[in-house]
Amino acid sequence: MDVIAMVRSMTGFGRSVKQISHGRVTVEIRAVNHRFSDVSVKLPKQWSFMEEKVRRWSASDILRGKVEVSVYLESEGSPGEVHINWPLLTQFQKKFDELKEATGSAEDFPAAAMLQHSDIVYMKQPEADSELLAEELSGCVTEAAREVMKMRRMEGRLLKEDLQKKTDRLRQLTERISMEAPLTKKTVYERLRQRAEEFLSGVEVDESRLLTEVAVHVEKADIEEELIRIESHIGQFLNTLEAEGAVGRKLDFLLQELNREVNTIGSKAASAETGALAVEMKDEIEKLREQVQNIE
Repeated sequence: MDVIAMVRSMTGFGRSVKQISHGRVTVEIRAVNHRFSDVSVKLPKQWSFMEEKVRRWSASDILRGKVEVSVYLESEGSPGEVHINWPLLTQFQKKFDELKEATGSAEDFPAAAMLQHSDIVYMKQPEADSELLAEELSGCVTEAAREVMKMRRMEGRLLKEDLQKKTDRLRQLTERISMEAPLTKKTVYERLRQRAEEFLSGVEVDESRLLTEVAVHVEKADIEEELIRIESHIGQFLNTLEAEGAVGRKLDFLLQELNREVNTIGSKAASAETGALAVEMKDEIEKLREQVQNIE
Protein backbone atom coordinates (compact mmCIF):
# COMPACT_ATOMS: atom_id res chain seq x y z
CA MET A 1 0.00 0.00 0.00
CA ASP A 2 1.24 3.48 -0.89
CA VAL A 3 2.30 5.82 1.90
CA ILE A 4 -0.44 8.40 2.22
CA ALA A 5 0.95 11.86 2.95
CA MET A 6 -1.87 14.13 1.90
CA VAL A 7 -5.55 14.81 2.49
CA ARG A 8 -7.69 12.78 0.11
CA SER A 9 -11.32 12.99 -0.84
CA MET A 10 -13.47 9.88 -0.57
CA THR A 11 -15.03 10.39 -4.01
CA GLY A 12 -13.47 9.27 -7.26
CA PHE A 13 -14.04 7.43 -10.52
CA GLY A 14 -11.77 5.30 -12.66
CA ARG A 15 -12.28 3.37 -15.89
CA SER A 16 -10.06 1.04 -17.84
CA VAL A 17 -10.70 -0.86 -21.09
CA LYS A 18 -8.36 -3.59 -22.29
CA GLN A 19 -8.31 -6.38 -24.84
CA ILE A 20 -7.41 -9.66 -23.15
CA SER A 21 -7.48 -13.30 -24.19
CA HIS A 22 -11.15 -13.66 -23.17
CA GLY A 23 -12.32 -10.57 -25.06
CA ARG A 24 -12.78 -6.89 -24.35
CA VAL A 25 -12.82 -6.07 -20.62
CA THR A 26 -14.10 -2.84 -19.07
CA VAL A 27 -13.48 -2.07 -15.41
CA GLU A 28 -15.27 0.83 -13.69
CA ILE A 29 -14.59 1.83 -10.08
CA ARG A 30 -16.72 4.36 -8.20
CA ALA A 31 -15.85 5.64 -4.73
CA VAL A 32 -18.12 7.76 -2.52
CA ASN A 33 -18.34 8.89 1.10
CA HIS A 34 -18.81 6.30 3.82
CA ARG A 35 -17.98 6.07 7.52
CA PHE A 36 -15.94 2.90 7.02
CA SER A 37 -14.35 0.92 4.19
CA ASP A 38 -16.96 -0.95 2.15
CA VAL A 39 -15.99 -2.58 -1.16
CA SER A 40 -18.45 -4.40 -3.42
CA VAL A 41 -17.48 -6.26 -6.60
CA LYS A 42 -19.62 -7.15 -9.61
CA LEU A 43 -18.08 -9.70 -12.00
CA PRO A 44 -19.18 -11.84 -14.94
CA LYS A 45 -20.64 -15.03 -13.50
CA GLN A 46 -17.84 -17.23 -14.82
CA TRP A 47 -15.24 -15.07 -13.04
CA SER A 48 -16.84 -15.09 -9.61
CA PHE A 49 -13.85 -16.96 -8.19
CA MET A 50 -11.76 -13.81 -8.81
CA GLU A 51 -13.84 -11.62 -6.47
CA GLU A 52 -11.43 -11.44 -3.53
CA LYS A 53 -8.47 -10.66 -5.76
CA VAL A 54 -10.37 -7.91 -7.59
CA ARG A 55 -11.44 -6.48 -4.22
CA ARG A 56 -7.80 -6.38 -3.09
CA TRP A 57 -6.46 -4.87 -6.31
CA SER A 58 -9.11 -2.17 -6.47
CA ALA A 59 -9.05 -0.91 -2.89
CA SER A 60 -5.58 -1.64 -1.48
CA ASP A 61 -4.92 2.09 -0.94
CA ILE A 62 -8.42 3.06 0.16
CA LEU A 63 -8.78 3.35 3.93
CA ARG A 64 -12.32 4.73 4.09
CA GLY A 65 -15.23 5.07 1.68
CA LYS A 66 -17.76 3.00 -0.23
CA VAL A 67 -16.23 1.48 -3.37
CA GLU A 68 -18.17 -0.20 -6.18
CA VAL A 69 -16.19 -2.23 -8.73
CA SER A 70 -17.92 -3.35 -11.93
CA VAL A 71 -16.23 -5.62 -14.48
CA TYR A 72 -17.82 -6.12 -17.89
CA LEU A 73 -16.78 -8.64 -20.56
CA GLU A 74 -17.53 -8.57 -24.26
CA SER A 75 -16.71 -12.12 -25.29
CA GLU A 76 -15.31 -12.97 -28.69
CA GLY A 77 -16.07 -16.19 -30.55
CA SER A 78 -18.34 -18.88 -29.11
CA PRO A 79 -20.05 -17.91 -25.84
CA GLY A 80 -19.88 -21.54 -24.72
CA GLU A 81 -21.86 -24.75 -25.06
CA VAL A 82 -25.54 -25.36 -24.34
CA HIS A 83 -26.06 -27.90 -21.57
CA ILE A 84 -29.21 -29.58 -20.27
CA ASN A 85 -29.54 -30.74 -16.70
CA TRP A 86 -31.13 -34.08 -17.56
CA PRO A 87 -31.56 -35.38 -13.99
CA LEU A 88 -33.48 -32.24 -13.01
CA LEU A 89 -35.57 -32.33 -16.19
CA THR A 90 -36.44 -35.98 -15.51
CA GLN A 91 -37.62 -35.07 -12.00
CA PHE A 92 -39.88 -32.36 -13.41
CA GLN A 93 -41.38 -34.82 -15.91
CA LYS A 94 -41.92 -37.46 -13.23
CA LYS A 95 -43.73 -35.00 -10.96
CA PHE A 96 -45.77 -33.76 -13.91
CA ASP A 97 -46.90 -37.32 -14.69
CA GLU A 98 -47.88 -37.83 -11.03
CA LEU A 99 -49.89 -34.63 -11.14
CA LYS A 100 -51.69 -35.72 -14.33
CA GLU A 101 -52.61 -39.06 -12.79
CA ALA A 102 -53.87 -37.42 -9.61
CA THR A 103 -55.97 -34.81 -11.38
CA GLY A 104 -56.98 -36.64 -14.53
CA SER A 105 -55.47 -33.89 -16.69
CA ALA A 106 -54.85 -34.61 -20.37
CA GLU A 107 -52.18 -31.93 -20.82
CA ASP A 108 -48.84 -32.77 -22.44
CA PHE A 109 -45.55 -32.19 -20.70
CA PRO A 110 -44.53 -28.47 -21.27
CA ALA A 111 -41.08 -29.14 -22.71
CA ALA A 112 -40.84 -25.66 -24.28
CA ALA A 113 -41.43 -24.04 -20.92
CA MET A 114 -38.76 -26.22 -19.35
CA LEU A 115 -36.22 -24.98 -21.90
CA GLN A 116 -36.65 -21.49 -20.46
CA HIS A 117 -35.72 -22.66 -16.97
CA SER A 118 -32.16 -21.47 -16.26
CA ASP A 119 -31.44 -24.41 -13.93
CA ILE A 120 -32.33 -26.88 -16.68
CA VAL A 121 -30.86 -25.25 -19.80
CA TYR A 122 -27.70 -23.19 -19.37
CA MET A 123 -24.52 -22.12 -21.13
CA LYS A 124 -21.33 -23.72 -19.91
CA GLN A 125 -18.29 -21.53 -20.38
CA PRO A 126 -14.94 -23.04 -21.27
CA GLU A 127 -12.58 -23.37 -18.32
CA ALA A 128 -10.55 -20.19 -17.81
CA ASP A 129 -6.80 -20.21 -17.25
CA SER A 130 -6.91 -18.69 -13.75
CA GLU A 131 -3.27 -17.57 -13.74
CA LEU A 132 -3.49 -15.88 -17.12
CA LEU A 133 -6.83 -14.30 -16.22
CA ALA A 134 -5.45 -12.99 -12.93
CA GLU A 135 -2.48 -11.42 -14.70
CA GLU A 136 -4.61 -9.77 -17.40
CA LEU A 137 -7.42 -8.67 -15.12
CA SER A 138 -5.02 -7.32 -12.51
CA GLY A 139 -3.59 -4.83 -14.97
CA CYS A 140 -7.03 -3.59 -15.95
CA VAL A 141 -8.31 -3.22 -12.37
CA THR A 142 -5.09 -1.58 -11.19
CA GLU A 143 -5.26 0.99 -13.98
CA ALA A 144 -8.84 1.95 -13.04
CA ALA A 145 -7.84 2.09 -9.34
CA ARG A 146 -5.01 4.50 -10.18
CA GLU A 147 -7.51 6.81 -11.88
CA VAL A 148 -9.69 6.72 -8.76
CA MET A 149 -6.73 7.60 -6.54
CA LYS A 150 -5.66 10.40 -8.88
CA MET A 151 -9.11 11.97 -8.63
CA ARG A 152 -9.25 11.50 -4.84
CA ARG A 153 -5.86 13.20 -4.41
CA MET A 154 -6.77 16.07 -6.73
CA GLU A 155 -10.05 16.74 -4.94
CA GLY A 156 -8.34 16.26 -1.58
CA ARG A 157 -5.82 18.97 -2.43
CA LEU A 158 -8.66 21.40 -3.22
CA LEU A 159 -10.48 20.43 -0.02
CA LYS A 160 -7.35 21.02 2.03
CA GLU A 161 -6.87 24.51 0.57
CA ASP A 162 -10.50 25.38 1.26
CA LEU A 163 -10.30 24.05 4.83
CA GLN A 164 -7.16 26.08 5.51
CA LYS A 165 -8.87 29.26 4.28
CA LYS A 166 -11.93 28.61 6.42
CA THR A 167 -9.72 27.82 9.42
CA ASP A 168 -7.90 31.13 8.94
CA ARG A 169 -11.29 32.86 9.04
CA LEU A 170 -12.12 30.97 12.26
CA ARG A 171 -8.83 32.08 13.80
CA GLN A 172 -9.53 35.71 12.85
CA LEU A 173 -12.92 35.57 14.58
CA THR A 174 -11.27 34.03 17.65
CA GLU A 175 -8.76 36.87 17.78
CA ARG A 176 -11.56 39.43 17.56
CA ILE A 177 -13.37 37.79 20.49
CA SER A 178 -10.08 37.66 22.41
CA MET A 179 -9.61 41.40 21.88
CA GLU A 180 -13.20 42.02 22.96
CA ALA A 181 -12.93 39.88 26.11
CA PRO A 182 -11.03 42.33 28.42
CA LEU A 183 -13.38 45.17 27.49
CA THR A 184 -16.37 42.96 28.10
CA LYS A 185 -15.01 41.85 31.46
CA LYS A 186 -14.50 45.45 32.54
CA THR A 187 -17.97 46.44 31.32
CA VAL A 188 -19.61 43.58 33.23
CA TYR A 189 -17.69 44.50 36.39
CA GLU A 190 -18.75 48.14 36.24
CA ARG A 191 -22.35 47.28 35.34
CA LEU A 192 -22.75 44.84 38.26
CA ARG A 193 -21.10 47.20 40.73
CA GLN A 194 -23.36 50.08 39.66
CA ARG A 195 -26.50 47.95 39.96
CA ALA A 196 -25.44 46.70 43.39
CA GLU A 197 -24.84 50.24 44.62
CA GLU A 198 -28.22 51.36 43.27
CA PHE A 199 -29.99 48.44 44.93
CA LEU A 200 -28.25 48.99 48.24
CA SER A 201 -28.53 52.78 48.13
CA GLY A 202 -28.60 54.20 51.63
CA VAL A 203 -27.60 50.89 53.18
CA GLU A 204 -24.21 50.49 54.76
CA VAL A 205 -22.36 47.58 53.15
CA ASP A 206 -18.97 45.99 53.36
CA GLU A 207 -17.14 47.37 50.31
CA SER A 208 -14.67 44.50 50.13
CA ARG A 209 -17.49 41.93 50.34
CA LEU A 210 -19.36 43.74 47.56
CA LEU A 211 -16.32 43.77 45.32
CA THR A 212 -15.74 40.07 45.98
CA GLU A 213 -19.30 39.14 44.98
CA VAL A 214 -19.10 41.24 41.83
CA ALA A 215 -15.78 39.64 40.95
CA VAL A 216 -17.31 36.16 41.29
CA HIS A 217 -20.03 36.99 38.76
CA VAL A 218 -17.49 38.53 36.40
CA GLU A 219 -15.37 35.38 36.65
CA LYS A 220 -18.33 33.26 35.56
CA ALA A 221 -18.51 35.30 32.36
CA ASP A 222 -14.78 34.88 31.69
CA ILE A 223 -14.04 33.06 28.39
CA GLU A 224 -10.25 32.93 28.55
CA GLU A 225 -10.13 29.15 29.02
CA GLU A 226 -12.48 28.59 26.08
CA LEU A 227 -10.33 30.81 23.86
CA ILE A 228 -7.20 28.87 24.84
CA ARG A 229 -8.86 25.56 23.99
CA ILE A 230 -10.18 26.92 20.69
CA GLU A 231 -6.68 27.98 19.69
CA SER A 232 -5.40 24.53 20.64
CA HIS A 233 -8.10 22.77 18.58
CA ILE A 234 -7.40 24.98 15.57
CA GLY A 235 -3.70 24.14 15.80
CA GLN A 236 -4.47 20.41 16.00
CA PHE A 237 -6.86 20.73 13.07
CA LEU A 238 -4.21 22.32 10.85
CA ASN A 239 -1.59 19.77 11.94
CA THR A 240 -3.97 16.93 11.15
CA LEU A 241 -4.40 18.27 7.62
CA GLU A 242 -0.67 17.55 7.17
CA ALA A 243 -0.81 14.06 8.73
CA GLU A 244 -0.70 10.68 7.01
CA GLY A 245 -3.56 8.22 6.71
CA ALA A 246 -7.32 8.59 7.09
CA VAL A 247 -7.74 11.88 8.94
CA GLY A 248 -11.39 12.69 8.22
CA ARG A 249 -12.86 11.30 11.43
CA LYS A 250 -10.26 13.07 13.60
CA LEU A 251 -10.96 16.35 11.82
CA ASP A 252 -14.67 15.88 12.44
CA PHE A 253 -14.03 15.21 16.14
CA LEU A 254 -11.94 18.39 16.48
CA LEU A 255 -14.73 20.41 14.87
CA GLN A 256 -17.21 18.97 17.36
CA GLU A 257 -14.94 20.13 20.18
CA LEU A 258 -14.58 23.56 18.60
CA ASN A 259 -18.34 23.84 18.33
CA ARG A 260 -18.69 22.93 22.01
CA GLU A 261 -16.30 25.73 23.07
CA VAL A 262 -18.00 28.30 20.83
CA ASN A 263 -21.40 27.33 22.27
CA THR A 264 -20.02 28.01 25.74
CA ILE A 265 -18.72 31.41 24.65
CA GLY A 266 -22.11 32.20 23.15
CA SER A 267 -23.88 31.32 26.39
CA LYS A 268 -21.43 33.45 28.41
CA ALA A 269 -21.47 36.39 25.99
CA ALA A 270 -21.90 39.58 27.97
CA SER A 271 -21.93 41.84 24.93
CA ALA A 272 -23.81 41.87 21.64
CA GLU A 273 -20.49 41.98 19.77
CA THR A 274 -19.21 38.77 21.39
CA GLY A 275 -22.53 37.04 20.77
CA ALA A 276 -22.50 38.04 17.10
CA LEU A 277 -18.91 36.81 16.69
CA ALA A 278 -19.82 33.47 18.30
CA VAL A 279 -22.65 33.05 15.78
CA GLU A 280 -20.20 33.74 12.93
CA MET A 281 -17.82 31.15 14.33
CA LYS A 282 -20.56 28.54 14.51
CA ASP A 283 -21.38 29.26 10.87
CA GLU A 284 -17.74 28.77 9.83
CA ILE A 285 -17.49 25.54 11.83
CA GLU A 286 -20.59 24.20 10.08
CA LYS A 287 -19.01 24.98 6.70
CA LEU A 288 -15.87 23.16 7.79
CA ARG A 289 -17.87 20.11 8.91
CA GLU A 290 -19.65 19.91 5.57
CA GLN A 291 -16.31 19.74 3.77
CA VAL A 292 -14.72 17.35 6.24
CA GLN A 293 -17.48 14.80 5.51
CA ASN A 294 -15.80 14.35 2.10
CA ILE A 295 -12.35 13.58 3.51
CA GLU A 296 -11.02 10.04 3.89
